[in-house]
Amino acid sequence: MKIKSFTSLPAVLSDCKRAFSLLILLMVPASSFAQEPPLVPRKVFDAPAEHDLLTVSPDGKMIAYTAPSDKGVNNIWVEDLATHQKRMVTRAMRGINGYQWAYDNVHLLYQSDENGNEDYHLYSVDLKSSAIRDLTPFLGIRSEQILLAPSRPGVNFVSSNPERNGERLNAKAQRCKDAKMDENAISKVIVESAIEVHRELGGPGLLESVYEESMVEELQRRGLQTERQVPVPLTYKGKLLATPLRLDLRVNGLVLVDNKAVSDWNPIFSAQMLTYLRLTRLKLGLVINFGELYVKNGIHRVVNGL
Repeated sequence: MKIKSFTSLPAVLSDCKRAFSLLILLMVPASSFAQEPPLVPRKVFDAPAEHDLLTVSPDGKMIAYTAPSDKGVNNIWVEDLATHQKRMVTRAMRGINGYQWAYDNVHLLYQSDENGNEDYHLYSVDLKSSAIRDLTPFLGIRSEQILLAPSRPGVNFVSSNPERNGERLNAKAQRCKDAKMDENAISKVIVESAIEVHRELGGPGLLESVYEESMVEELQRRGLQTERQVPVPLTYKGKLLATPLRLDLRVNGLVLVDNKAVSDWNPIFSAQMLTYLRLTRLKLGLVINFGELYVKNGIHRVVNGL
């Protein structure tokens, strides 16, 4: 009779201990031994998309989308589907996060708070002339929902804050004239235009006439009636003088603008504007010095009983 031999008890315990240690190692995730991957840079999440919010025009001839400008700011671009020519049609400084086609196939509507105060205005861009106009150029307004109807392609209905709730607007941007804007609302658009002109032309250093002509273009793009070098007849003790007063700009018939391009501000400029206001019986004038490094520091407001 053969007797089987058994492994000693200490050996068995030692084998069990090694097996248990191996089991523990197998249960530990492999990632515990690997190096943690680097964090994704924040700018990857914050950077605007190369193309976003793509839409087709109501007539199917063009597409529009949002994409960054050369300064990295989200703006609206359009592309002709026949020629595949694309171009940026807005010049927003704070980025555009949404837009709508007007049913006339010529205008795009978007909201923007260019001053950073969350007073979102409704803007219209004309794809034929490239004109951009503020359809809600009122102080303290905040446009909200836009309603469009195919049966009335030139009219939009926009809800806003309670003070001006329910404005009916024309997509062709005649609203500025029809709304009978007051002096304060007009001056707000003038200031925004001056900042845009100064930025677009690269700052100070140009002739006054260059800034003046550019202001006319920018103000008209924003839907304001702008007259340049306006002659105003002068009389002295009842006699008409041969030399009239000439005003740089008269905007919507209510606000005067005197353009300067000087390195040193002279208080006489404001005094001259007050004289112009008295002679024309208007209440508000702006003296804008484009010679400043930052034009916002060169805007001087003069009132005459406003």
